[in-house]
This record gives sequence, structure tokens and C-alpha cells, in this order.
Amino acid sequence: MAGQIIMQGFVHRKIPMWIRRLMTMTPSFIVIAMRLDPTHTLVLSQVVLSFGLPFAIIPLVVFTSNRDLMGVLVITNSPALLEAWSPD
Repeated sequence: MAGQIIMQGFVHRKIPMWIRRLMTMTPSFIVIAMRLDPTHTLVLSQVVLSFGLPFAIIPLVVFTSNRDLMGVLVITNSPALLEAWSPD
């Protein structure tokens, strides 16, 4: 749902519902068709997805720290901002 909101509001693109459903169900069908172990495949997919986290989290923290972009909703020198930049 969040990705849909970003695509519609920020990027001004709308993807039809059937394409979104097809994109989310295709990997499952591939796993079933190839007779792979679903548990192992799920764990492997989560490991691969974890490499993308910095590419989502860093812009999120940068954008929410920007007063020009966020206005009154900006995160200032608060514990939330410190927690976002902490390594743990």
C-alpha cells in the first residue's frame, strides 16, 4: 500500500491493479513450478531484500530531516532522529 501511495502521489504514476497482483504473485508461482523449498527460498529472499534497506532508510531520514521539504513535520534534534542515525 505504501508503494502505491508513493507511485500515485509523488511520482504521479498509476499501475493497474491486475499488474500489481501479477507482479506480487509471479515469484510464488515460480517457486512452486520449480519445486523449490519454500522456507529456504523465503529466507534467501529476505537476505537479498535486506541489502536494499540502506537505499530506503537513508533517503527517508534525509527527507524527514529537511525542513524545506517537510515543513512543520520535520524531525529535528529529537530522539527519533538520533535513533534513525544510530548503528544499532
